[in-house]
Amino acid sequence: MQIWRLNVREVVDDDLFALACGPDTRVRSYSTCVVNGVRFNTAKLDKNKKTQNSGLAYRGTYKSETIDYYGTLKEIIEIPYTSKDDGTPRPVVFYM
Repeated sequence: MQIWRLNVREVVDDDLFALACGPDTRVRSYSTCVVNGVRFNTAKLDKNKKTQNSGLAYRGTYKSETIDYYGTLKEIIEIPYTSKDDGTPRPVVFYM
């Protein structure tokens, strides 16, 4: 209730309000998506195609050491958050 009161008084912005309310339980799963102009496909969708775009690479750090992670994309999940306007935050999670 506190976050609702703060949002009505415009003490917190809509993004923080949506985050505080938590994600919607109705997630969506996709076999392809475009992020920053790059198309990503799941390995299942790419299985019989000549050109494939289901591989992912990520450079991260672990205990001050740089490590490269590689994998194939198994599932693309969109998690919508509740919002009072149409600009609902919808983060996309890649499952490898």
